Amino acid sequence: MRNNHPYVSVVVINDCSDGGTAMRQNTRISALTGLPIQFVGIGNYADLEGSGHIIDALDAFTDKPGIIVANAAPRHGQGKKWPNGSPFCYFFVDKTLVVSTIQGSILGMVRKMKLATTIHVVDVPEVVEAMKKVGIVDEVTVKRIVNSQFRSFDFEPRLVSMIIEGHEVPSHPTPIEELSPGSIDGTVWHVDNFGNCKTTILPEDIGFEPGKTMQTKFGDFPCYERLKDVPNDTAALTIGSSGFKSMRLVEFIIQGKSAAQKYGVKTADKLI
Repeated sequence: MRNNHPYVSVVVINDCSDGGTAMRQNTRISALTGLPIQFVGIGNYADLEGSGHIIDALDAFTDKPGIIVANAAPRHGQGKKWPNGSPFCYFFVDKTLVVSTIQGSILGMVRKMKLATTIHVVDVPEVVEAMKKVGIVDEVTVKRIVNSQFRSFDFEPRLVSMIIEGHEVPSHPTPIEELSPGSIDGTVWHVDNFGNCKTTILPEDIGFEPGKTMQTKFGDFPCYERLKDVPNDTAALTIGSSGFKSMRLVEFIIQGKSAAQKYGVKTADKLI
């Protein structure tokens, strides 16, 4: 049964992405919100890749109120600075609620595009105690959540539920500029199934102009406004479909072939 809130669906962006864990997360969020779920699994550079998927999800909701639930555990020991992993936060972009971890570059594209100025950082033990007071969890569940290794299953869905049900959430407003966005500039954040390389680059970042030749880490390539304008078998930079509203991101492509395969491009590689 649908809960009494305006949201239309939930996008889950998570590096816990095998079939079983995805099922558990989707089921819990759907059970608590009454909403359909779209799940996106992210990989080794999960925070970078997640930052782009957040932007695409925000754009896809158009003017409808949606929910984005993002989780990316920092790799290479970066998360060790926290007692039990990266803190979580929440904020709104237009009508869409975003609940996310904050460590690494997961919010780097939100910051780059200036889609939020302030985020509400939450302390898990503090919020779980507030959940207990309003009857969302009991004492046994409180202890399990605080010590959980699977916080995107045990805590994050309940935080979403708490927010959309209108309960007061203890939080610490923080300027998004205080977060380190990680190294996202000029970077490939995702390689799609065609081998097209989606980047964090806005056209104005590099003086993109159709007909201009741009120097990249993989060679010099011409700029085309649209994919359809690129001649067959030609490597080029184009304005891709990913982005938010009028802010569309540059892609490195080969018309009819895989740019990633030919040039060995991977997620997190610098293009420029």
